[in-house]
Amino acid sequence: MNEGAKTGIFWFVAAVMVAIATFVAWPRTLDSDTSKLIGKPLFPEFEDPLTAASMKIVTYDDQQGSLSQFEVSKDPQSGIWKIPTHAGYPADAEEQMKASATALYDLDILDVPSRNAEDHVDFGVLEPDPEDLQVGDEGVGRLVDFRDDQGETLATLIVGNEVPDVPAQRYVRKPTQDVVYVVEFDDAPLTTRFVDWIDKDLLQLTAFDIDQLTLNNYAASFELGSGQVNQTKKFEATIGLDGAEWELDRFVTFEEGVGVPYQLGEEQTLDTENLNALKQALDELEIAGVGRKPEGMSASLKADKSLRNDQAALVSLLQRGFIPAGSADSEEVDILAANGELIVTQQDGVEYVLRFGDIAAASGNEAAAEDEGVKPPSGSNRYLLVTARVNESQIPVPELEELPETIEQWEAMQAETAEQQAASAAGEMPDPAAQPPSPLGEPAPETTETPADGEPMKEEPAAETQEAGSDSPAGDDAAADDKPAEAGPDEEASAKAESAEAEPATEEPAEETPVEEKPAEENPAEENPDEAAASEGASESGETTQEGGGSASGSGAGQDPAASEEADVEEANAEVADTPEKPSGAESEQPDAAEDDAEAAPPEETEREQQERLEAIQERIAKENQRKLDERAEKIQQAQQQVAELNARFADWYYEISEETFRKLRLSRDQLITTKAEQAAAAGPNGPGAMPQGGLPQFGLPGGASQ
Repeated sequence: MNEGAKTGIFWFVAAVMVAIATFVAWPRTLDSDTSKLIGKPLFPEFEDPLTAASMKIVTYDDQQGSLSQFEVSKDPQSGIWKIPTHAGYPADAEEQMKASATALYDLDILDVPSRNAEDHVDFGVLEPDPEDLQVGDEGVGRLVDFRDDQGETLATLIVGNEVPDVPAQRYVRKPTQDVVYVVEFDDAPLTTRFVDWIDKDLLQLTAFDIDQLTLNNYAASFELGSGQVNQTKKFEATIGLDGAEWELDRFVTFEEGVGVPYQLGEEQTLDTENLNALKQALDELEIAGVGRKPEGMSASLKADKSLRNDQAALVSLLQRGFIPAGSADSEEVDILAANGELIVTQQDGVEYVLRFGDIAAASGNEAAAEDEGVKPPSGSNRYLLVTARVNESQIPVPELEELPETIEQWEAMQAETAEQQAASAAGEMPDPAAQPPSPLGEPAPETTETPADGEPMKEEPAAETQEAGSDSPAGDDAAADDKPAEAGPDEEASAKAESAEAEPATEEPAEETPVEEKPAEENPAEENPDEAAASEGASESGETTQEGGGSASGSGAGQDPAASEEADVEEANAEVADTPEKPSGAESEQPDAAEDDAEAAPPEETEREQQERLEAIQERIAKENQRKLDERAEKIQQAQQQVAELNARFADWYYEISEETFRKLRLSRDQLITTKAEQAAAAGPNGPGAMPQGGLPQFGLPGGASQ
């Protein structure tokens, strides 16, 4: 073979090798013409974000050289969302999952900057694979994976760096491809913060519902060698909340284990600023993390006695600052807390018990050092146990009405009630002795009393006063007994006018007293028309007209004038006695009071009627009492139901709260009690009711003048 042939073969082989190398290095893509991908969906097969049943996000820490994983999934049987990476804690993930899946669902390809694997580091889209990564590796992206309820992949993406000068755009890559895409991507919904995926309101209470706080400030520890439990009580305080006012109901300090009641001094007061901060911290309490409690612990923060022999359970509790206590032969084991407890009582009877453990991953010795003034590092968390229970004293038993056994007992009960109501009403009325005396010597008007049925009693009209010109004494008992009530001035004048036209004048009630002789011209308006005519005729014969229609005849000429006058008076009295009395004015149409009483009096009940009335009364009272009891039972049932729902959440978990929140919830004695001077100074010059600095504000006047 000549040299030319050899050279041709050499160049042919070289060309083939270059072609093979180029083919191998060519990026693997679904479409060789990448320009056709621009504007297309990145995941065309992902048609509905609601089909996403799980999400996994893997993040790489290049400083530690470690991966962290966060996962949320829906249980296919119960349909409940949980967080498997946090011991299966219940998640509030319905809306959050929808938002997260949508972030990948509507991605469109904007550009294809590279198809070479060598460029993955520059674009930050290396896959976070624990087998291939080393500490200090760069260019590692974040893996996001969505699957349906069958475990089939819906969308998987490695999220890389931001596009320079375009923060809203990112470099991304599918794990099975080398092609790097540019998409407009908002990864805010793809959060791995635990609190973003749970119900943040741990206690589900509001500050307005709090009725009482009980602070049990103690320290507890456990000696591993001897198994001895040590508890040092400091103080117990019960504080009531009435609206916005705090009231100290009980305060007990402990000296060598003995409780000593403590009273606030004249210059001492509750520190309302710290108490208000505590109340607000309860309302806004959020958890920073969770851990699963050991088996054998109940929702009431008690444990089965078998827990004493469970080494793993004991270690789990002690590491978090919770100490099993109680006698060795007891069936249940109480769980004490290293840093005391707080009891929060609501108005509806629901009561929370919060027990404070150690700093996260801190030992009992570190917790003891904290009491000596060593504060934990900033940003640390505190372990917490929570349970709920019903405090039935917040729902008191209603006052029930006594059930009478006889009708006489019922009437006596009613009379006693009426007396109490009358006495109560009289206590609110002005003193009758303090009323000014009535004119003309009349008794003061009686005050209106409220009878048992709630309707005001009608005033009895005052007795009619003595008419002008009458010599009958106003205080004559016999005459006053026969007098009906006096009508008003207008009614009396109208009645007299009508009586004068309709019939001969009759005696007024005030004139029932023995009639005295009186000249006719003194009371001309009260004369009967017939008597007036007779008087005119008689005047020519020497007759004298008497008040009330009586007259003395002058036919007996020569009679002793005194005897004749006496006879006339007796005749007038006889006529008055024979004339039926009619009340004057508007009362002339009313029946006699005695007849009213006779008609108003109910007929006497038979024994059977009394028994029927008693049974009706008993039935009414029994129903009302039962209604009150049912109402209380319903409130207790509602509280029990709420407690059951809360403990279903609390039962299995240790919680972690921020150290800042813990400091607000666990108050020391110095934080609870302060002096009035210190509290006023803390409120400052601009506290409630204080005058602003510089005195009263100056308001500008027209023209720039000042007042």
